[in-house]
Amino acid sequence: MARFTFWTDKSRQYIVLGCAFIISTVLLSMGSSQKLFLMKGLTITVLAPVQRGISLANQFWDVHTQNRRLKRLITELSLENQLLREAQLQNKRLRQLLDFRERKEWTSMLLTEVITMEPSREMNTITIGSGRLQQIEQYMPVVTAQGLVGRVSMPSENTSLVQLIKDRNCPVPAMIRRNRVSGILVYDNDFYLKNVLSRMDVVEGDTVISSGLGEQFPKGLLLGRVSKVYERSERQLFHKIEVEPAVDFNSLEEVFVIMKRSSEMREEER
Repeated sequence: MARFTFWTDKSRQYIVLGCAFIISTVLLSMGSSQKLFLMKGLTITVLAPVQRGISLANQFWDVHTQNRRLKRLITELSLENQLLREAQLQNKRLRQLLDFRERKEWTSMLLTEVITMEPSREMNTITIGSGRLQQIEQYMPVVTAQGLVGRVSMPSENTSLVQLIKDRNCPVPAMIRRNRVSGILVYDNDFYLKNVLSRMDVVEGDTVISSGLGEQFPKGLLLGRVSKVYERSERQLFHKIEVEPAVDFNSLEEVFVIMKRSSEMREEER
């Protein structure tokens, strides 16, 4: 085995020497023009793969650069589309609010933005961007085009804290629009219309509005719809009525503060 390996190594050396001798002989026998042609051929053969590699690398870089530009353009267009969509939604909300103001008897209402929302189990409030400098006073009703939101609880100079009707401590005198059955809308994890006698006619789908009793809130503001009337026993004195609110309290962005009702303005003019 060792002899075979030794013979193979020596044969390889002889082959290499033989090839070198042949190449040297060929080069010596060639003219200068033939040598130059041979060198050009070898150069092309050796450098062609390198040139192809460089060309492919340049093409890859161009494609990569174009992809980056396209991604940036797509991002810019997406952001622009989002801003336009938000502007459209804002215009729609503002049109609804302006239409609401024109339909109602409250000719003095202030449109203002919601700055912060502070929901909790014990108290549900929002902060609006208007205060005493804008003639905001405590207990002024706050509404949207969808219905009653709450009332001003603590006005400051340029902002005001608004107590939502979703607050446990903000009951609203209410009634069924269809038959004027009165009750009180309260919040206890859900909205309920309470103090409605069991003999009164209340069905699912009935519209619930503010009754105006107590003069805390104007009469006729939309509060919600009856979503469930629980079965009652003969001995049960009051209905248990669940109400789905008209206002989405998690998406408030702009609200109206009712400054004065038209009746109050007419009294001041006298």
